[in-house]
Amino acid sequence: MRSCKEIAKLLVPGHKLTLLQKMGIKLHLLLCLACARFSKQLKILGEVRKQQLGQKTLASTTHTELLEKKIIAEMTNKKSSS
Repeated sequence: MRSCKEIAKLLVPGHKLTLLQKMGIKLHLLLCLACARFSKQLKILGEVRKQQLGQKTLASTTHTELLEKKIIAEMTNKKSSS
């Protein structure tokens, strides 16, 4: 059976797994509660990331605009005081 470190590396999205690897991971997840929990957490993080990348929230746009205004104000204040 593979170690938890090996399973963790295989669980990261982007790997193309063979059928044998998939079966080994399933077996390991049945026996190892820590890896099963890690697998669930990775799935949740992936879902949240997809949601945040797919949405442009008004709050983030407003926050960005406020930061831009602050930077411009500070730059103009520095030019005025020089």
